[in-house]
Amino acid sequence: MSEKTQNEVGPGLRPGITGAVPASGHVPVAVWQLMACCRERGLPLEPHFEQLGLLPEDLTRPGCLVDPAVGLELVRRMLAVLGPLPQLGLRCGRSINFSKLGVLAMGLQASPTLGEALALTLRHPWAAGFFISLHLGPGPGQDLRAEPLPGGADLMPFLTDNLFAAMVALRRRIAGEDYTPQRVELVHPLDGDARGYEEFFRCPVQFDAPRNRLLTSQAWLERPLPTGHLSTWHLARDMLDRMAREQVRLPPLAQAVDRILRQGMPRPPAPAELAARFNMSERSLRRKLAELGLSYDQLLDRVRHARAEELIRNPALSLTHVADQLGFTDVRAFRRAFRRWTGRSPSEARGHGEAGPDDGTITHHA
Repeated sequence: MSEKTQNEVGPGLRPGITGAVPASGHVPVAVWQLMACCRERGLPLEPHFEQLGLLPEDLTRPGCLVDPAVGLELVRRMLAVLGPLPQLGLRCGRSINFSKLGVLAMGLQASPTLGEALALTLRHPWAAGFFISLHLGPGPGQDLRAEPLPGGADLMPFLTDNLFAAMVALRRRIAGEDYTPQRVELVHPLDGDARGYEEFFRCPVQFDAPRNRLLTSQAWLERPLPTGHLSTWHLARDMLDRMAREQVRLPPLAQAVDRILRQGMPRPPAPAELAARFNMSERSLRRKLAELGLSYDQLLDRVRHARAEELIRNPALSLTHVADQLGFTDVRAFRRAFRRWTGRSPSEARGHGEAGPDDGTITHHA
């Protein structure tokens, strides 16, 4: 852990913001995009920043990083001020300013292949600045999946559209305008006309999907980049790695367990299977997690909670389906867990009464 914690900031900086020496945080790309939207419409920014102890100009400092919780709150406040603008995430993402990604932009352009460029983004998602959790699904090609960070489930329609559109725009920037994903799947329902999505992504787009997924073929991953330069790519990787090491992060083992559990949902690996992936016994894995003040059950609970907060917001998904996607054997168990996580029932979270028709039982898996 670095000497500076999230609550300690350098001279002249405010809580949640770090200067040129990174602490725990993200490059605030999504915040910058919404700030530009607010300014275009003549909407004041200062009141929303001041309530968090910040000023808009804090985000223009070189090397600025924002604590994820602060970044999510800024996104939430600016979306509330902007009001219901159809497909705002899609429009912000497709017009991303490549140069604002700094060292990551250098690394993306210098990568030998598109696959290496995508791997660099996954290695350092904080540098892309979308306040979202990313991991890969199984299978050939790249099955990129997006899930909410803690406290960010309500923002996923904007954040996911923004992320996927920005990633496609960046890929076209470095690999060529003909880049096209195989498929885009979005958990949120369609807002407005689907043509805007289809015209930009140029592939099938599914709404009300079980997961947020951006799929890319293996052929695209293997495509060499015209701007590839090995020494510059290695330099960018080393710089990003050094910056990441200086951040306050989950211990590496906990990160790895979290990632595997997310990838395995709705049937996450049991502790013994998980331990085998790390070439250790179940007892050793449990002991190492305990030394970190963690447990398998706590990490699984964390993954389920984040996923539940996202899925429950889609009224098209039954509670039976949500429970199934989280790996619960029946809806009653899901209801109990959801109330423990949030202090509310799933029905209350959706804005209607406690009673519901989905109190069924799922028997096909444990």
